[in-house]
Amino acid sequence: MEEKKKRKIGKVPIIAAIVAIIAVIGVAVFALFRSGFDFGLIGSIRSEKTSEYLYENTSKISKSALGNGFAVLTGTEVRAYNENGEETYLSFIVFDEPVLAISGGYAVAYDEGGKTLIAFTERGESWRTDTEGAIVSASVNSDGYISVATDEQGYGGSVTVYNPSGRALYKWYSGANYIVSGKMRGKTDLMTLSIGKSGSDLRFYRIDDEAEQGSFTSAGVILDAGFNAAGVTVVTQDKLIFLGRTYNKRGEYDFAGKHLDGYIIDESFTLLVLSDYAVGGEREIVLVDANGAQAGALSVSELEGWAINGRTVAVAAAGRLDFYNVRFESSYSAEYSGVCDRLCLRDENTAIICGDYSARVVSATGRGNNS
Repeated sequence: MEEKKKRKIGKVPIIAAIVAIIAVIGVAVFALFRSGFDFGLIGSIRSEKTSEYLYENTSKISKSALGNGFAVLTGTEVRAYNENGEETYLSFIVFDEPVLAISGGYAVAYDEGGKTLIAFTERGESWRTDTEGAIVSASVNSDGYISVATDEQGYGGSVTVYNPSGRALYKWYSGANYIVSGKMRGKTDLMTLSIGKSGSDLRFYRIDDEAEQGSFTSAGVILDAGFNAAGVTVVTQDKLIFLGRTYNKRGEYDFAGKHLDGYIIDESFTLLVLSDYAVGGEREIVLVDANGAQAGALSVSELEGWAINGRTVAVAAAGRLDFYNVRFESSYSAEYSGVCDRLCLRDENTAIICGDYSARVVSATGRGNNS
């Protein structure tokens, strides 16, 4: 039998074959990637842009989205991070009661009951001040205007309005009523909340005009109030009250005997978290528009976090994060590990799940495992 001789294969044909195989595989993977096919490797690659923010867990800590980044406040430090998770601001402080208030890309950190207030963005500190009276509360709006409610000798309190550069523009004295808060809409409209013998009082001003623009009094306790697209949303223990642009009552939404566990006043909708007091039972998330009409409702078990931005709602429960529209039609879901003790929406497509020691960004446009 004649022995068949093995032919030697040159190096050039081998290299060409390898290149051809790699090219075929590459085209196939690219096609699957573009089509949305989701398997482990691709999911990991697409999740690499997910940022993670690390922090030390303490008994008193505030954390929230800040612009495209993130902010953390404790009794000893205030930190800001950019969207890539890089620390952009750090200041060491001594706050007995640290509170963080954020709107869009502006933040204010203050010591409730103390006198120090710091305004900052994800790029760093803007300004800081020590108030004359003890700080009761402070808020910032998306234009960077800060309203600071403080104790005031001879009065029940006062509200001072600062521009984004830290210049004091306006000061309002509450008379005999005890001050609760002040909030700005845009660059001119101020709303103050105070408590007196007749109940809770909301008063409205323009900071370029000392004349009162309107008022609203409730015999019950007003928990909070915020500006909305049609006027003002007022939160009480048993209902929402809606005021128009002239600050007259125009409607309400009753909680029907349910307990208010949480709320968020947004520009177009107010998000409510209601329950029946049952331990371990379901809670209901309700969206109410600026006219007082219910837009949608969702019952959730093991609810951990909720957030709203525009027409997007995010809900975290039992290791699952769901994005919804205002009718609670699901648009995207992802899994997360650990506990969610706060949920933020950085924008309409991006949520931040805050845990004990870290916060992770999850994108609604991703297709891989973002946990």
